[in-house]
Order: sequence, then structure tokens, then C-alpha cells
Amino acid sequence: MSIHKGPNILELTCQKELSDCASQNIALIVFGAPWCHPCQWQWPFLYRVVAQSSQPVVLAKVDAEEYEALAKEYQIEGLPTILLFHQGVLLKRFIGVQTDVQLLTAIQETCI
Repeated sequence: MSIHKGPNILELTCQKELSDCASQNIALIVFGAPWCHPCQWQWPFLYRVVAQSSQPVVLAKVDAEEYEALAKEYQIEGLPTILLFHQGVLLKRFIGVQTDVQLLTAIQETCI
């Protein structure tokens, strides 16, 4: 795992790293690609989620093109896809750009 663009943003490269990250209290794991413009548009919303959440949120990304096996395992069909995990359990899947309000509401409804 390596840090990407901020203190709580991890770059995941294998299943073990993804499982370790997902086992945190609350984790948002973003499948995207460097060429994907909507994936780039998603990041400011995600940064706000981390800053505004009443609970710590671990934020991670997976390059779905480079780590195709992970994308297949999680049945990623569109980019960006955001997976919301709570203590290792996948609770929600979002496809396409999501606002900070949508993500914070989902966290409140399912994790707190």
C-alpha cells in the first residue's frame, strides 16, 4: 500500500491490501482509472467526505485497469465505482460520480 494525494488515501494493489483496508471501521474504496475523467471529478467529493464525517473514514483507490483481477473479483462494470465497507462487510456499491452529501448520507444510514 502507498499513500496517494493525502493522509488517509491509500493505493491498493492486491486482494490482501483491499481486505485489510475494508476491515477498518468505515472504508470507501474507489475503482477508477487515470484516463477516466469522472473518476478525477469524484476526488473532491471524497476529500470532503473524509473531512466532514463524524467517524474516521479510510479512503483508498484501485486502478481498475492495472489491477484487472481485483476489478473482476468485485464485479466492477463502470468507473468510478465506490464500495462502502463497514468492518469488512460490503454494504453499498455506487457507480458513477457521487456527491459528498450522497456518500455521507450512506455512511450515516449504514455505519453509524
